[in-house]
Amino acid sequence: MAVRPTGPRDSGVHFFPLQRDISNKHKSGHFTTTFPSFSETSKLPWNPSAYFYDFGMWTACKESRAVVISLIRKPFETQDLKHSGRAKVRHNQKDITFGLFPEYDLICIQLPDTETLGWICPDPLGNFNNHSRIYYACIGFEYDVSWTFDPDKDNIHDMTDKPGTRGAFLTLLTEIVSGGIRGHLYLIQHGAKLRPNKPGWGTFYGNGFNLTVAADDDANMEDKIHGMNAWEFIGTVTFEGETYWEGWKDDQHEGVLFPGEHVDINADWHIDVLVCQEA
Repeated sequence: MAVRPTGPRDSGVHFFPLQRDISNKHKSGHFTTTFPSFSETSKLPWNPSAYFYDFGMWTACKESRAVVISLIRKPFETQDLKHSGRAKVRHNQKDITFGLFPEYDLICIQLPDTETLGWICPDPLGNFNNHSRIYYACIGFEYDVSWTFDPDKDNIHDMTDKPGTRGAFLTLLTEIVSGGIRGHLYLIQHGAKLRPNKPGWGTFYGNGFNLTVAADDDANMEDKIHGMNAWEFIGTVTFEGETYWEGWKDDQHEGVLFPGEHVDINADWHIDVLVCQEA
């Protein structure tokens, strides 16, 4: 398991790019995970993933790993271990395996702008779990102002089919709304800071950075942006989604719906915004 200074029960944050495995010609949905290049794909100055706490341990010799594992095993021998998983990444022509908790940790997906997520749904985190399907997942994306859209011209269906991270986010949101995936989505709003005396709630612990859930009223944007911020994007998707997803959850209603009535679908129930705080 990841050696986190805050303890094994605290939720970590892990960034992984998803790429097609072109060497596997027989599995069109097979993908590999790698270490991200933050100098090119992110506004973060370095990789804040919690898996770097134990990077040295998992790249050390077998004897050294055995000593460290024996020392930390007891704190991690809890009931939470039944929900543990593994992430295997390719680095310097070698496979490196990290321990994580797919149901508690935040898995941040980075997808090439040329790819859609349809080829690995409905189990986008299959590589990170010991079982065939994840029971629950916390999935994050780095929000960018380029996600801004005009609700008078653009619709959720068309945006979901487009390649890139916005399309991937909407693909997973649709899966969660329909019940195909049990999970919660998070958007990382770069350039936002918690206001003084606003502690936020729900924190994922990383390497040098922590990501904290924040409401729009509890955060300040450091610079003016020309377009939607993450909170505005979620609000617009929620409003437009009331019509797009209308009727999708009617069959889950235990009571009786009158003609013309539908179960309310609020996309923002499934999404939160995270702001970066230096640890």
